[in-house]
Amino acid sequence: MKKVKKAYYLLFYKLYKSFESIDNLTGMGYGLNDWKAGLVIQTLQICIIFFALNEINVFTYKNPFPETDPKLWIIPLCVIIAIINYFTFLHHDNWKKYVPEFSKYSRSFNLIINIIVVIICFGVFALLIFSYYQISKINWKEINHWK
Repeated sequence: MKKVKKAYYLLFYKLYKSFESIDNLTGMGYGLNDWKAGLVIQTLQICIIFFALNEINVFTYKNPFPETDPKLWIIPLCVIIAIINYFTFLHHDNWKKYVPEFSKYSRSFNLIINIIVVIICFGVFALLIFSYYQISKINWKEINHWK
C-alpha cells in the first residue's frame, strides 16, 4: 500500500512541477500549482469512474448510471473526490514529505517518470473515449426489444 501511496504522490509531484515550469516559462506566475495538480488528478479519477461504469454498461447491457437527473449524483461524486484529494495532498501539505526523495532522482529516471505520467494522462482519456465508442456500437433497440 505504501508503494501505491508513493506512486500517487509522485504523480501529484510531477504534475505540480509541470505547472510550476509552465508558470516560470510564461512568466505568468499565478501560483496555485498544487491546486491545479489536484484538479488534474480529480479529472483523471472521474474519467476512470466513468470508464468503469461504461464498461459495466457494455458487458451487462444495463445502464449503471442512476436514471435520475445526472446533477444529483455527479456533483456529489465530484465533491467527495475533491474532499478526499484535498485531505490526501493539500491538507498539511502531505505530498511535500516526499519532495526530498523525488528531487534526488536522476535525470534519466525523471525522464522515464515524465513519459509514464504523460502516458497515464492520455491513456485514461483514450480509455474513456474508447468506452463511449463501445457503447455507441451496441444496438440498444434490439436489446430493449427482447426485454
